[in-house]
Amino acid sequence: MEQNSLTTIEFLPEEIIRKIIFHLPSSDLKNAIAVCRQWRDVGSEAKLWRNFRLCINYKNVEMVEEMLNSQRLREMRSVKFLAWFVPVKTSESVIKGISEQNDVEELIVRGTHLTTIDPELLSSCLNRKRIVLLTKTRLVKEQVEVLFNNMNTETNLVELDIRDNDLSKVDPNVLANCINKLRKVTLMKTDLDRHQKRVILGQLRKKTSLKYLVIRQNELEHHNEDINFQN
Repeated sequence: MEQNSLTTIEFLPEEIIRKIIFHLPSSDLKNAIAVCRQWRDVGSEAKLWRNFRLCINYKNVEMVEEMLNSQRLREMRSVKFLAWFVPVKTSESVIKGISEQNDVEELIVRGTHLTTIDPELLSSCLNRKRIVLLTKTRLVKEQVEVLFNNMNTETNLVELDIRDNDLSKVDPNVLANCINKLRKVTLMKTDLDRHQKRVILGQLRKKTSLKYLVIRQNELEHHNEDINFQN
Protein backbone atom coordinates (compact mmCIF):
# COMPACT_ATOMS: atom_id res chain seq x y z
CA MET A 1 0.00 0.00 0.00
CA GLU A 2 1.38 3.33 -1.02
CA GLN A 3 1.92 5.94 1.64
CA ASN A 4 0.05 9.20 1.27
CA SER A 5 2.39 11.90 0.07
CA LEU A 6 2.63 15.03 2.22
CA THR A 7 2.84 18.54 0.84
CA THR A 8 4.38 21.20 3.02
CA ILE A 9 3.12 24.76 2.94
CA GLU A 10 5.93 26.08 0.76
CA PHE A 11 4.95 23.68 -2.03
CA LEU A 12 1.29 24.64 -2.20
CA PRO A 13 0.23 25.98 -5.62
CA GLU A 14 -0.24 29.74 -5.69
CA GLU A 15 -3.94 29.43 -6.56
CA ILE A 16 -4.48 27.40 -3.35
CA ILE A 17 -2.55 29.95 -1.30
CA ARG A 18 -4.66 32.71 -2.83
CA LYS A 19 -7.89 30.93 -1.88
CA ILE A 20 -6.63 30.43 1.68
CA ILE A 21 -5.58 34.05 2.12
CA PHE A 22 -8.69 35.48 0.49
CA HIS A 23 -10.87 33.61 3.01
CA LEU A 24 -8.95 34.73 6.08
CA PRO A 25 -10.56 37.19 8.51
CA SER A 26 -8.85 40.56 8.74
CA SER A 27 -7.39 39.70 12.15
CA ASP A 28 -5.44 36.79 10.62
CA LEU A 29 -4.49 38.36 7.30
CA LYS A 30 -1.80 40.54 8.85
CA ASN A 31 -0.16 37.45 10.36
CA ALA A 32 -0.50 35.39 7.20
CA ILE A 33 1.56 37.78 5.08
CA ALA A 34 4.45 37.33 7.53
CA VAL A 35 4.67 33.56 6.86
CA CYS A 36 6.95 33.80 3.82
CA ARG A 37 7.67 35.92 0.75
CA GLN A 38 5.16 34.07 -1.44
CA TRP A 39 2.35 34.60 1.08
CA ARG A 40 3.38 38.24 1.46
CA ASP A 41 3.19 38.78 -2.30
CA VAL A 42 -0.26 37.21 -2.56
CA GLY A 43 -1.43 39.00 0.58
CA SER A 44 -0.30 42.35 -0.79
CA GLU A 45 -2.88 42.35 -3.55
CA ALA A 46 -4.73 45.63 -3.18
CA LYS A 47 -8.29 44.27 -3.30
CA LEU A 48 -7.67 42.27 -0.12
CA TRP A 49 -7.28 45.44 1.92
CA ARG A 50 -10.31 47.46 0.81
CA ASN A 51 -12.27 46.72 3.98
CA PHE A 52 -9.40 47.56 6.30
CA ARG A 53 -8.97 50.88 8.07
CA LEU A 54 -5.59 52.61 8.12
CA CYS A 55 -4.88 54.12 11.55
CA ILE A 56 -2.38 56.99 11.70
CA ASN A 57 -1.06 58.14 15.07
CA TYR A 58 2.03 59.60 16.70
CA LYS A 59 3.78 56.23 16.60
CA ASN A 60 3.65 55.75 12.82
CA VAL A 61 2.98 59.26 11.49
CA GLU A 62 6.51 59.64 10.10
CA MET A 63 5.71 56.79 7.71
CA VAL A 64 2.41 58.25 6.50
CA GLU A 65 3.57 59.04 2.96
CA GLU A 66 4.95 55.54 2.54
CA MET A 67 1.77 53.99 3.97
CA LEU A 68 -0.60 55.99 1.79
CA ASN A 69 1.34 55.11 -1.35
CA SER A 70 1.99 51.43 -0.65
CA GLN A 71 0.35 48.91 -2.93
CA ARG A 72 -1.33 47.21 0.00
CA LEU A 73 -2.77 50.28 1.69
CA ARG A 74 -3.73 52.57 -1.15
CA GLU A 75 -6.92 50.58 -1.74
CA MET A 76 -8.18 51.14 1.81
CA ARG A 77 -11.45 53.06 1.92
CA SER A 78 -11.23 54.19 5.55
CA VAL A 79 -8.57 56.21 7.42
CA LYS A 80 -8.45 57.11 11.10
CA PHE A 81 -6.11 59.93 12.15
CA LEU A 82 -5.45 60.32 15.87
CA ALA A 83 -3.83 63.74 16.02
CA TRP A 84 -2.91 63.73 19.71
CA PHE A 85 0.85 64.21 20.25
CA VAL A 86 1.41 64.78 16.53
CA PRO A 87 3.23 68.06 15.70
CA VAL A 88 1.06 70.66 13.98
CA LYS A 89 3.16 70.75 10.79
CA THR A 90 3.05 66.98 10.58
CA SER A 91 -0.73 67.00 11.04
CA GLU A 92 -1.05 69.35 8.08
CA SER A 93 1.05 66.99 5.95
CA VAL A 94 -1.20 64.10 6.97
CA ILE A 95 -4.37 66.00 6.01
CA LYS A 96 -2.81 66.94 2.68
CA GLY A 97 -1.81 63.34 2.01
CA ILE A 98 -5.28 62.01 2.85
CA SER A 99 -6.86 64.71 0.70
CA GLU A 100 -4.92 63.43 -2.30
CA GLN A 101 -6.20 59.87 -1.81
CA ASN A 102 -9.34 59.87 -3.94
CA ASP A 103 -10.25 56.29 -3.00
CA VAL A 104 -10.58 57.08 0.71
CA GLU A 105 -14.31 57.39 1.44
CA GLU A 106 -14.37 57.50 5.25
CA LEU A 107 -12.20 59.75 7.43
CA ILE A 108 -12.17 59.69 11.23
CA VAL A 109 -10.19 62.45 12.94
CA ARG A 110 -9.66 62.84 16.67
CA GLY A 111 -7.40 65.23 18.53
CA THR A 112 -6.87 68.97 18.83
CA HIS A 113 -3.71 69.49 16.75
CA LEU A 114 -5.67 70.68 13.72
CA THR A 115 -6.45 74.22 14.80
CA THR A 116 -3.67 75.86 12.76
CA ILE A 117 -4.20 73.84 9.59
CA ASP A 118 -5.10 75.99 6.59
CA PRO A 119 -8.94 76.18 6.50
CA GLU A 120 -9.11 75.67 2.73
CA LEU A 121 -6.87 72.59 2.88
CA LEU A 122 -8.90 71.08 5.71
CA SER A 123 -12.20 71.87 3.99
CA SER A 124 -11.01 70.41 0.69
CA CYS A 125 -9.96 67.18 2.40
CA LEU A 126 -13.21 66.75 4.34
CA ASN A 127 -15.55 67.65 1.50
CA ARG A 128 -13.91 65.08 -0.80
CA LYS A 129 -14.91 62.21 1.49
CA ARG A 130 -18.30 60.53 1.85
CA ILE A 131 -18.21 59.95 5.60
CA VAL A 132 -16.40 62.24 8.06
CA LEU A 133 -16.27 61.92 11.84
CA LEU A 134 -14.59 64.76 13.75
CA THR A 135 -14.45 64.32 17.52
CA LYS A 136 -12.46 66.33 20.06
CA THR A 137 -10.95 68.35 17.21
CA ARG A 138 -11.92 71.83 18.51
CA LEU A 139 -11.78 73.46 15.09
CA VAL A 140 -11.46 77.24 15.13
CA LYS A 141 -14.07 79.68 13.82
CA GLU A 142 -12.48 80.24 10.39
CA GLN A 143 -12.00 76.51 9.76
CA VAL A 144 -15.63 75.78 10.58
CA GLU A 145 -16.96 78.64 8.46
CA VAL A 146 -14.86 77.70 5.42
CA LEU A 147 -15.86 74.04 5.80
CA PHE A 148 -19.58 74.81 5.69
CA ASN A 149 -19.36 77.57 3.08
CA ASN A 150 -17.58 75.17 0.72
CA MET A 151 -19.93 72.34 1.65
CA ASN A 152 -22.85 74.57 0.73
CA THR A 153 -21.37 74.98 -2.76
CA GLU A 154 -20.12 71.45 -3.45
CA THR A 155 -19.44 68.31 -1.40
CA ASN A 156 -19.20 64.54 -1.63
CA LEU A 157 -20.28 64.14 1.98
CA VAL A 158 -23.29 62.02 2.92
CA GLU A 159 -22.54 61.60 6.64
CA LEU A 160 -20.97 64.10 9.04
CA ASP A 161 -20.28 63.82 12.77
CA ILE A 162 -18.91 67.15 14.01
CA ARG A 163 -19.69 66.86 17.71
CA ASP A 164 -17.79 68.93 20.30
CA ASN A 165 -17.02 71.69 17.79
CA ASP A 166 -18.35 75.23 18.16
CA LEU A 167 -20.71 75.98 15.26
CA SER A 168 -22.32 79.05 16.82
CA LYS A 169 -20.73 81.44 14.29
CA VAL A 170 -21.79 79.55 11.16
CA ASP A 171 -24.46 81.32 9.11
CA PRO A 172 -27.79 79.66 10.02
CA ASN A 173 -28.98 79.36 6.41
CA VAL A 174 -25.67 77.93 5.22
CA LEU A 175 -25.66 75.45 8.10
CA ALA A 176 -29.26 74.40 7.43
CA ASN A 177 -28.62 74.00 3.69
CA CYS A 178 -25.59 71.82 4.35
CA ILE A 179 -27.41 69.61 6.85
CA ASN A 180 -30.26 69.07 4.41
CA LYS A 181 -27.83 67.88 1.73
CA LEU A 182 -26.55 65.04 3.89
CA ARG A 183 -28.04 61.71 4.91
CA LYS A 184 -26.86 61.55 8.53
CA VAL A 185 -25.60 64.38 10.75
CA THR A 186 -24.44 64.50 14.38
CA LEU A 187 -24.43 67.94 16.04
CA MET A 188 -24.01 67.03 19.70
CA LYS A 189 -22.41 69.76 21.86
CA THR A 190 -21.93 72.20 18.97
CA ASP A 191 -23.13 75.36 20.80
CA LEU A 192 -25.94 76.06 18.36
CA ASP A 193 -27.80 79.26 19.19
CA ARG A 194 -31.59 79.62 19.19
CA HIS A 195 -31.80 81.15 15.71
CA GLN A 196 -29.65 78.44 14.16
CA LYS A 197 -31.84 75.78 15.74
CA ARG A 198 -35.03 77.35 14.39
CA VAL A 199 -33.65 77.67 10.85
CA ILE A 200 -32.36 74.08 10.86
CA LEU A 201 -35.67 72.67 12.11
CA GLY A 202 -37.60 74.90 9.72
CA GLN A 203 -35.60 73.57 6.76
CA LEU A 204 -36.48 70.01 7.74
CA ARG A 205 -40.09 70.67 6.73
CA LYS A 206 -38.94 71.26 3.16
CA LYS A 207 -37.34 68.87 0.68
CA THR A 208 -34.39 67.18 2.35
CA SER A 209 -31.96 64.28 1.90
CA LEU A 210 -31.58 63.96 5.67
CA LYS A 211 -32.54 60.63 7.24
CA TYR A 212 -31.08 60.96 10.72
CA LEU A 213 -30.13 63.99 12.83
CA VAL A 214 -28.48 63.77 16.25
CA ILE A 215 -28.95 67.05 18.15
CA ARG A 216 -28.70 66.03 21.80
CA GLN A 217 -27.05 68.33 24.36
CA ASN A 218 -27.72 71.53 22.46
CA GLU A 219 -30.57 72.65 24.75
CA LEU A 220 -33.10 72.53 21.95
CA GLU A 221 -36.35 73.77 23.42
CA HIS A 222 -38.66 71.01 22.16
CA HIS A 223 -36.24 68.80 20.23
CA ASN A 224 -33.65 67.36 22.58
CA GLU A 225 -33.74 63.89 21.04
CA ASP A 226 -32.47 62.35 17.82
CA ILE A 227 -34.70 62.88 14.78
CA ASN A 228 -35.21 59.83 12.58
CA PHE A 229 -36.89 60.47 9.24
CA GLN A 230 -38.97 57.66 7.76
CA ASN A 231 -39.55 57.34 4.03
